[in-house]
Amino acid sequence: MSNRLTISDYYDYKLLRVTCILIIYLLPPKSGKKGLTLEEKRTKLLQFFIKDHLFYTIKEVESLGGKFTGIHPMQIKEVLTSLVDDGLVNSEKCGVSILFWCFEYDKQKKVKEMLSKEEQKLGNLNKQFNELQEKIKFEESVRKIDDAEFKMNEISRLTNIKKELTNKFESSGFNMEKVDEVQKNLQNEIEIGEICTDNIESMLYHFKNSNGIDRKVFNQELGIPEEFKDFPNLNEFFAKLK
Repeated sequence: MSNRLTISDYYDYKLLRVTCILIIYLLPPKSGKKGLTLEEKRTKLLQFFIKDHLFYTIKEVESLGGKFTGIHPMQIKEVLTSLVDDGLVNSEKCGVSILFWCFEYDKQKKVKEMLSKEEQKLGNLNKQFNELQEKIKFEESVRKIDDAEFKMNEISRLTNIKKELTNKFESSGFNMEKVDEVQKNLQNEIEIGEICTDNIESMLYHFKNSNGIDRKVFNQELGIPEEFKDFPNLNEFFAKLK
């Protein structure tokens, strides 16, 4: 049995594919309708009250209002309560029943009241905003003044310190000629000290070789240290002053 497709098979395949595509495109789309929001439910129920200007019991609102708005009767009471709380629907007990109603005039009056309150809130917010802006401008101006005064005072303080140190330096008689003279004298003293230590080392070496006396004996008797300390480098020390 041959597995090769004939021209007839090919056209049957193409026809089947086109048919499937047409079916997909011609099928009605799935409903994308979403449930009503609470605000949409409130609007529809309010329209129900206004359309006939009648009084309704809670049972009538759940039944008739549910049919008009498409809202499930179990949700009607919640929506109705929110309208009553906001004053958009009136309610009053009459005998054993509570009647609900809303006339066009009542709705307009309530909307105007709500609008007036919102405008008042907006006015208060604008006032607070303007006051806050003025406060910010004032604080910024004060801060700039404070910063300027602080900087001027700091400059003045540092200038005075500089003058004071300059005066002390000039009155102390400190000058580089005296520094050089002191350095020269100290250097001479160091050279003399180095000669003395060399002489002591030579004497100790001589006595040790000629008399066989150990150096430690001389050190102990005469208070001579085991090693003499190095003299400081005056060039490094005085370079810091120049």
